[in-house]
Amino acid sequence: MTTNYASYWNEYEGDALTKVGGEPELEEYLQSRFCLSAGLREKDNFLDYGCGCLRGTIGLIRYLQEGHFHGCDISEKLLAAGDLRIVNRYGGDMGAKLKPISDFDLSYIWKKKFDFILSVSLVTHILESDIRACFRGVRDVLADDGRWFFTIYPIWETEEREFGGDIGVMFYKRSFLKKIGEEVGLDIVDYGEDLKENPVKSNQFLTHVNSGLGQWVMVARKSYNA
Repeated sequence: MTTNYASYWNEYEGDALTKVGGEPELEEYLQSRFCLSAGLREKDNFLDYGCGCLRGTIGLIRYLQEGHFHGCDISEKLLAAGDLRIVNRYGGDMGAKLKPISDFDLSYIWKKKFDFILSVSLVTHILESDIRACFRGVRDVLADDGRWFFTIYPIWETEEREFGGDIGVMFYKRSFLKKIGEEVGLDIVDYGEDLKENPVKSNQFLTHVNSGLGQWVMVARKSYNA
């Protein structure tokens, strides 16, 4: 990893729920509703990639079969807050597995493939120099028929630049991310296009999974030649 993301995110401690932004109760409701509407099944192996303190997905732990909820994050302090939240809510770990990561290679900590991966506000903090590594890491742990849902702040396709920003907030042109995905073995489409229902337009945000600011939702699948 070329950027020390841990040094940035490990500053978030104490009241982790509010320090990472948004409204915890609304965030949990929106993310759980989104996953169920997008087809998450009880038997699916689920990964919250960039899970933080589980502000959005903690409610899915009881829905999924025991041992099928997984989470990983660069910040060990946020993960510790997530572990504590699980115990406080459920009285035990419920078989949920949270693990720290130090780079974008997910296969060294997860010896399995995932049917459903969710990343809310992850790509929005990853620099362009690391996007390929991030996409490769997901490809390597994604099941053949699995899907990765991730959110971005989009740059409109009419602009010349393909990306911009910094670790605090990164912006990406959707066509740029689709191109990088193709290079590493991922087919990436817009959320509405994946569902074949109400395809998204180039001038509208989807706000299904973020309670603070609207973020665009994209979906990645493994390419046939991956």
